[in-house]
Amino acid sequence: PPRPRLFMPALSSLKRDLTDTLQSLASEIDRSVDVDQFRSVSAGIARHEESIESLCDSLAVFEETCSALTTPLSSVAERIGAKLDERAKLNEQRERLRLLQRLAQTLHHLESLLDRPPAPEGAGAAEALDDLLRAAREMGRLRILRERGAEQKLRAVRPGLERWERVRKTLLRQLTDSLHAALAAGDEARAARVVLGFADADASAEATHWLRSEWVAPRLVPQLKGAVARGTERDALPRICAEVLVFARGGAFRPLRAAALADPQRPLHLLADSVWAEACAFLKGTPHLFGSLAGTPAALHAAHTATVALQAKLEALLQTPAERHYFRCHPAGADLMRRFNLPIYFQLRVQEIAKQLEAALARSDAAADTAEDGDGDGGGRSTRPHLSVLCRTREQVAAAAACAAVDEIVIDFLELDGIREGLAAARPKATVVAAPRIIKPAEEALWRVLLQLDGADAILVRGAGLLSRLAELAEEEGATLPRIHGDFSLNVANAAAAQAYLELGVARLAPTFDLDADQLCALVSALPPSLRSRIEVIIHAHVPIFHTEHCVFARTLSTGNSYKDCGHPCTRHSLHLVDGRQQRHHVLADSGCRNTVFNSQPQSAAPYLAQLREAGVRNMRVELTDQPAEVVGPLLERYAALAKGGGGARGGDTPPGPRG
Repeated sequence: PPRPRLFMPALSSLKRDLTDTLQSLASEIDRSVDVDQFRSVSAGIARHEESIESLCDSLAVFEETCSALTTPLSSVAERIGAKLDERAKLNEQRERLRLLQRLAQTLHHLESLLDRPPAPEGAGAAEALDDLLRAAREMGRLRILRERGAEQKLRAVRPGLERWERVRKTLLRQLTDSLHAALAAGDEARAARVVLGFADADASAEATHWLRSEWVAPRLVPQLKGAVARGTERDALPRICAEVLVFARGGAFRPLRAAALADPQRPLHLLADSVWAEACAFLKGTPHLFGSLAGTPAALHAAHTATVALQAKLEALLQTPAERHYFRCHPAGADLMRRFNLPIYFQLRVQEIAKQLEAALARSDAAADTAEDGDGDGGGRSTRPHLSVLCRTREQVAAAAACAAVDEIVIDFLELDGIREGLAAARPKATVVAAPRIIKPAEEALWRVLLQLDGADAILVRGAGLLSRLAELAEEEGATLPRIHGDFSLNVANAAAAQAYLELGVARLAPTFDLDADQLCALVSALPPSLRSRIEVIIHAHVPIFHTEHCVFARTLSTGNSYKDCGHPCTRHSLHLVDGRQQRHHVLADSGCRNTVFNSQPQSAAPYLAQLREAGVRNMRVELTDQPAEVVGPLLERYAALAKGGGGARGGDTPPGPRG
């Protein structure tokens, strides 16, 4: 039709334009692409494809080869494991055979040593003893081998047991014969060697059994029976204890206390298992001795004291801590002490002890009253204040002794060794020795040390138990009991308790720190007038706020754990604990390594001295902790002036000195 033909020229033109554009684009692409490089990359890809195909073929061959080798290798591994197990069994069997061989050789050697004829006394005796001790060592070695054989369940060891027992009996018989000969001759060196031979043969129990039954009992028991027969049964126990001590110290037992036997690694316990056990068995076999003490507290007390003293003296003969610990825990001793029935005994002794305390202190009452007229303890007859100062260092003692205002110096040193020097430095002032606040059972020797101090006018007692025990010791030993001052740690907080202590003979008493000034005055006012001036008030002190068994000195200033290995830094250093407010609290150690922490701020009664004087208080004490010597004098002079009523303090004023 004519109308479509109108578009043909336009379409032809458009076709030509598209063809030209495509040709131009193809030319541009040819110019921008490197045909050679493209062909090279394609060839490389083709080669890698061939390599990968070759590697896959090799892996397939390797997999087939491994599959073929798995079964033969498993079989080889099983054969190797079987061979190793067989070798281990052979090694175990070889070790067993070696052990059996050593057992047989040791037993044969032991028999050869024991089958030798006994040598006569003289030149051959030493060689015979050496052979015997070698046999003892072989016996110990044989015991170890037997135990190893028993652990491995070796049947071949069982037939040798009877032979071993026979050889052991022969050895023990020869050792006991040799020990008997050495003890009879008093040969300490030979006896010690034979006893150590028992230990080498692992026969310490047999040695102590023989000693007790064949040596100690035949000699000690007749002496004990004689002690019972020499007097009444009521006082027989102290005589028995004396005989036991004489025997333990005597020549019959002296060879068994030789220094060569004190081996800390191998304690033998000869004294505990022979002498002490036999003595306890004798007392247990004579129950009428304890029956005769029933209802007589004095006799029971004497018997108990003698027994405890015997234990302490026997323990002093031992040379190693292990021996002493074993002796203290010996069951024979524990059973013996149970026979005293101590709870009932202590109930019966309460009133009697109080009477003894009054009698022991009555001897010093007249002298105390005379001294009280001059120093302010005189029942209100003297109005002059009496100033006492507690010193904890030698420098403080020297400074206090040079102060004219001080009447009395209380010495409270860490080490007891320096007390005598402190007493000498304090003269001509009156002197008081402060006892430790705590005395445990193992520290009871301190009681006698306090009684035996020369030059002390009084003892500052810090516990009711020490107060009672000092009176008992003075009564038992006939010693003169010094004046007793009671410290604040007796916890006297009311007039009834204060009067009870003062009427028991306490010359001066410090109430507890728990009382304020008004309560102190009320306590003093409630006492009879004759007792008021015997109250002592601590007017300056750093109050102890904490007490512990943990030694801060050993923990922070040494690598040790106790007094045995710490090097005693407490005797050379001063130590303080700093709290969260940066307050420095002083720490002091006592003779038992216990630590006390003192408050950094002193507690002062300076504002209340006039009130205390009006109530009748005449005795005042200043307690020092770590103050240097140069401040001690001014501090004491200021308190002395306040005590006499001069320069009274107002409000919270306190005398000058370190830490207030």
